[in-house]
Amino acid sequence: MALQAKKNPQLLVLALLCIFTAMSCEYPDYFNPPQDDNYEDNDILAQAFDLSSHTNIYLSEIQGKAIHLDADWYCFTIESTGNLRISCLFNFDYDNDLDLALYYNGSILANSEDNTSDEIMETSLPEAGIYYIHVYNGIDGDKGQGTIYDLKWEIL
Repeated sequence: MALQAKKNPQLLVLALLCIFTAMSCEYPDYFNPPQDDNYEDNDILAQAFDLSSHTNIYLSEIQGKAIHLDADWYCFTIESTGNLRISCLFNFDYDNDLDLALYYNGSILANSEDNTSDEIMETSLPEAGIYYIHVYNGIDGDKGQGTIYDLKWEIL
């Protein structure tokens, strides 16, 4: 190529232009995987991010939206019984179907496993205490696909 470039300077310019263009183009997301969100380390129940003081407020208004790359746990404490709604907003795709489970006293109290964009769970809370929300991938469990989601909880 060097010998040909000396004979044909246009070929050298074209080769340099191709190299420069390839270096400056944007690559698909799999070359730049998403980073953890601001709620980490919340990979296990014992490290759940506390949302107690953030009732009826989406994560995007607290520390930004969340990214599901692994298990995501949140908790909240209530002082009395009531009806609960948890909303999880995301763009559905067969590889990133997020689901929700609500835990109390070490057991699943309720779950939501719709195959749609967004998960909405409504249930009654039996007593005051600490409740845990588990966000997981309906296809791969705690293995995340980098799905960006927004979440809130509220007492109705």
